[in-house]
Parts: sequence; C-alpha cells; structure tokens
Amino acid sequence: MVGDMSMLNGKPGTAAPAPGLIWAETGFAREHRNGDERREGGPAQMRIRIAVAASLFLLVVGISVPGETETVGRSKISTPGLEIWRIVEPEVRGRVKAYDEIQFKGGERVEIRAGGCVQTGGKGLTWKRYVDPQGPNSDRLYHGLIRLPGMDGLRRIREVIGTPQEIPRDRSGRLELGYEDDDYSDNGYWGKDDGTGGQCRGVENAWVEIVIIRQK
Repeated sequence: MVGDMSMLNGKPGTAAPAPGLIWAETGFAREHRNGDERREGGPAQMRIRIAVAASLFLLVVGISVPGETETVGRSKISTPGLEIWRIVEPEVRGRVKAYDEIQFKGGERVEIRAGGCVQTGGKGLTWKRYVDPQGPNSDRLYHGLIRLPGMDGLRRIREVIGTPQEIPRDRSGRLELGYEDDDYSDNGYWGKDDGTGGQCRGVENAWVEIVIIRQK
C-alpha cells in the first residue's frame, strides 16, 4: 500500500465528527473492494489493506473526543485505486469556491458525505446545519452546495449524499463547493451557539468528505 497524506491551510479548528467512515463498505466502494479481492489475493489481504488505509485516514483527520481539535483545511489519503479527501469548515462566505487540488477524471466514481453546522449571521441563535438546515427561509437558503464535472451547475449536497456519482467519460475537472444565502458578509464559524431551534446543539462545524474510486 502507498499512503499519501498532506495537510493544507492548517490552523486551529474544531472537533472532528466521529468519522464512522467505513467507506470500504458503502455503496460502490463495496463493489470496488469485492473486485479487488478477486484480483489481489483474496478477501483477507484486501481487508487488511482497507483496514490500514482507514486507520491512516483516522490518524489524519482525528477522532472526536472532548477537547480535541483538528486542522482546518483539507486532508488527503490515497491507496491504489482509492482517494479520500476531507474538507473541514468549507467556505460559506461566498456563493462558490473551487478546490483545484481535488481533481476528477472521466469514468471515476465519487461518493460524498457531509455534516456539521455553519454560522449564518443575524440575530438570536443563528447557526444552522450545513446539509439539512431548519428554520425560517431554510427552504431556499443555508444549504451546502456541490458541483462535480458533468453537473449542470451547483446542486445541494443533501441531494447527492448516499448516491454514488459517476464522472462522464468525456469530462474532467475540479471540485467546487458552494453555499446558499442572500447575505454572506456575516457567515462563517464564529460565535458558536445551539442554532435555530437547537439544531446545532452538540454538533461540530461543517465538514465534507469526498471518496474517489480511481480508474485502474
């Protein structure tokens, strides 16, 4: 196994979510594992490779324990045919942000996970969930957004979580994340509160995980 880990834009941040990232057993990643078992010496060897990769990933992102913090920015771990990116505190102070270092090629498959909360600004308790916000105007505002190569514009992240996405074979490009709001000036991750209706009580700051199955 080849491990490749890098941390970018590091600064003190927030406690990591309990990863629960059994990514080798989710959706198309399970299919990828089963195929590799046949090619790479059987299930025992493949399970060991996956377990080591997952353990390294948890070391990169940290585990959610009281008082523990992790690096804000982007972290990466890769093994042959599989790449995982984690973005902590995605940008919410503008409509869209490009992540040039996270690139996709045609035919690759992608799985998205996300969670946490965001400061949306205003009066009172103003933090809201990044994926499925609640409260006034949440039908049209306060959602995390994503665009992969081949998508016709930004889509709400909640629409693609749990549904593997395949990059069209004639397309390639970078990851873009965005945010829905009508005033970005006071958004961010400052002044933590329990959120509108208590939706962010005990919830970490927003995060996004991208799992990429690379073509072999």
